[in-house]
Amino acid sequence: MSTKSYKNLIFLPDSPYSNWIIDRSEKLPFDGNLYVCCEPKQEKINHPICNHFPFNSESFKSNIGKISDYERVIIHYHKSYLGYFINKHRNTNTKIIWVLWSGDLYVSGFFGGNIYQEITKTIINKPATSLYWKFREYIKSVLGKPNYWDYKESFKKIEYIATPFDLDFDLACITFKQRYKRVDFKFLSVDELFDKSEHVSIKSLGNKILVGHTGSPENNHIDLFQKLISLNLTNTLLCPLSYGNEQYISKVISEGKMLFNNQFEIIKDFMPRKDYYKKLDEVGFAIFNTNIHQGFGNILGLIYKGVKVFLNRENSIYIQLKRWDIIVFDIDEFNSESFLVPLKLEEIKQNRALILSLFNDRVVNDCYYNLYSL
Repeated sequence: MSTKSYKNLIFLPDSPYSNWIIDRSEKLPFDGNLYVCCEPKQEKINHPICNHFPFNSESFKSNIGKISDYERVIIHYHKSYLGYFINKHRNTNTKIIWVLWSGDLYVSGFFGGNIYQEITKTIINKPATSLYWKFREYIKSVLGKPNYWDYKESFKKIEYIATPFDLDFDLACITFKQRYKRVDFKFLSVDELFDKSEHVSIKSLGNKILVGHTGSPENNHIDLFQKLISLNLTNTLLCPLSYGNEQYISKVISEGKMLFNNQFEIIKDFMPRKDYYKKLDEVGFAIFNTNIHQGFGNILGLIYKGVKVFLNRENSIYIQLKRWDIIVFDIDEFNSESFLVPLKLEEIKQNRALILSLFNDRVVNDCYYNLYSL
């Protein structure tokens, strides 16, 4: 494959969202995009023009070429192997653009803020920082393999960060001590985030409380349980745990059943999106106890449905939604009355109108156009 015919090298994670990213990129009046997934396996991307070149494989080495062959390198979710590639092959004439997803900042190992709350800290395995770990990473660097040092240095080679979240951008600049340039970028529209046709009318919802969105420790489930148990709620807690850390999930289930008995319901099996949103008709309230940006698509879909959503005030999603005048609530301010009173019809209509104005096809297409015009 000759790289001379390509202007943009676009790295994508193995995510179903990547299919939509390719579709939207291909609708632009630009050509010359090379889409690549470098993960060991490609299972969730099924787009015919996405190339699977596992990092450092023969297909990667023979088809990617040099960074200087491209006008732009666009990284969706910056991982360590991409960091190694960027750090070893950086060319100053090529624009390096990081489309920040969330985990590539907050769980990269470089972010110094508090991700886990007090109880969760006691039940998770902390990442190794021993002399052995440092030696192992050094050996990787000597052997020409992705490693901590090249990954960290690669963030200095990035010029632009693309994100809709003000705080994510600010924290990335602080974390890596860089003066990045900001690109306002929303990579999915409402039609891709959730099925808008399912929510034409405003339905009467149930009174269950959705707790978190996955079985990942970043949800700080058990810390939240301790806040909720003192409220003597009559609502059932609905806890999606279909994927995540199995050891952590088992502790969440055990604690949830012990504290809430029959008022604790879990979703353990994966559900198709349509079935999942139908299940969420039982939910009138949702609490996301993450300190960091996670589950934005789920949160936006719930708000659009008319669910009353609670977030931590330091979470970049909470901060941004407030700046957009979308009605959400602070976890630190809830009480037993909070889960008796749903959103008013006028509040739901206001939220829907704002979401449609911020995440419609035209706005998102403009974001893509601006990204590829840098």
